[in-house]
Amino acid sequence: MPSTENIEQLERRRDALIGELAAVGDFRPGSLVETRRKCGKPTCHCARPGETGHPGWALMRRVAGKTVTRGVPRTALEETRAQVAEHKRFREVSRRLVEASEALCRARLKAGRDAGRVAQKGGSASR
Repeated sequence: MPSTENIEQLERRRDALIGELAAVGDFRPGSLVETRRKCGKPTCHCARPGETGHPGWALMRRVAGKTVTRGVPRTALEETRAQVAEHKRFREVSRRLVEASEALCRARLKAGRDAGRVAQKGGSASR
């Protein structure tokens, strides 16, 4: 996608994104999922036919091609939810920073090529 921004605008955009990245808080990758499990006590309500079990929460993510699941206590549910959301924000800001940096590099290369053309056209005569 060609950009009409000049080098100074691209630098300002990149610097603003670096500032956003610096403001990212604690984060955790993965997905927060609700789980159900039966406790194994024969007298518990979860042992009745048709019962799905006790509710719980887990954080799931892929590590080296394998799914890793970590239990999340109810007391840490909102904090974990915020950390997962912050990871999504981190990924989005990082993606935008890469795009801005790439556009800036292209603009600088183009400016260098254009400067070279001007120098060739308006250069001094050989002696």
